[in-house]
Amino acid sequence: MTRVSSRQELPSSQLPDPPSSKSKKLRDAHLCLDLLQHEGDKTLRLVQSHHGISAALDGLEDKDELVRTFQRCRIDHLEYAPPSILLRWDTTLQECQNIIVNGTLPTLNSTTTEETTTTPTTVFAVLKEPLSKKGEGIHFVRNVQEIHTVLEQHRQTKGDDFLTEVMEQKGRIPMWILQAEIHPAMLIRDSKKFHIRTYVMAVETRTAESHEVNLYLYHGHEVRIAAEPTAPEDDLATPSRRREAHITNASSVQHRERVLLSQMDELNEYQPSLELFIASAFLRLLPDITRRVAVSAHECSEHIQKHVLGGVDCMMTASGKWYLLEVNKNPDTPSREDGLSQEFQHHLVTFCNDMQQLLTTSSEEGTQFVKLEDLIPKQK
Repeated sequence: MTRVSSRQELPSSQLPDPPSSKSKKLRDAHLCLDLLQHEGDKTLRLVQSHHGISAALDGLEDKDELVRTFQRCRIDHLEYAPPSILLRWDTTLQECQNIIVNGTLPTLNSTTTEETTTTPTTVFAVLKEPLSKKGEGIHFVRNVQEIHTVLEQHRQTKGDDFLTEVMEQKGRIPMWILQAEIHPAMLIRDSKKFHIRTYVMAVETRTAESHEVNLYLYHGHEVRIAAEPTAPEDDLATPSRRREAHITNASSVQHRERVLLSQMDELNEYQPSLELFIASAFLRLLPDITRRVAVSAHECSEHIQKHVLGGVDCMMTASGKWYLLEVNKNPDTPSREDGLSQEFQHHLVTFCNDMQQLLTTSSEEGTQFVKLEDLIPKQK
């Protein structure tokens, strides 16, 4: 029997010893993985590998940085992500009016041919707090006044000390995101909204001649479903969106349902298009990812292989077009207390084993990981 074990240690002789606090954080992030084989009463160590955190996905982790990275790579016009507008924490009402031209909120059909049933009087946009997680800090707004009200209330609630803490933590002050709502969205299970959580792994490889990064997609896609179905009145000029019907990543257990894409017959046909979408988007971001890897190459010992896992959230429109919502770097793994099914728990165990197998052997063979370039159809 073969298994993978891990421990948070590394021989001190293999650690770099720079004095800066930044390097200390890198040292704390080191992980040692062993691939073991048990034969009777003997245990053989097949492979031992040492790992650190890669900077490959640093430009995608924060919501505003994801927008900027798409713009910097000049692919924002390709609509991999919903149209978005960046807003400062202290944006005034007058500045909101200047930024949001003619009070027109970003929508999917503002820059694409996506067919929608909304009119200018019923459009909602999604206003996201920069550091929000698990469905918190998401606001559905209809006009400039509502946008400014949310910004002002947040600023008064948090106070100036909050911005100081953010600056110390991030080295900058992230911006708010005003993003087009995915509407009309694909619905399942009696008109419930959902999004897909899939995983992209970036693994750095170094030789004497080169320093490269390989990107892998995991085939085990997760479906996260809203607690309540949408209703016909959601398309009318209602004063607000019902969070239970429109938030698909709620933090509370009673507002969460997680299943596997492979278990949902109504979504199986969309798995190829999802994987092609992810592969296409990340390969277009590869120049930025490669640049970040090259810049940070000197920050870690040559004995340490660096990697990073991205939890990629996507949502699909009623016509089958995918949009990338956000990328969560090294996301948390849910616990058994989250009310997960046996099938989903088995998926998580298999995922962790496959990830460790990939890292210790540097090969996706025998796992559900696949290189992103292998998902792109070869031109004849």
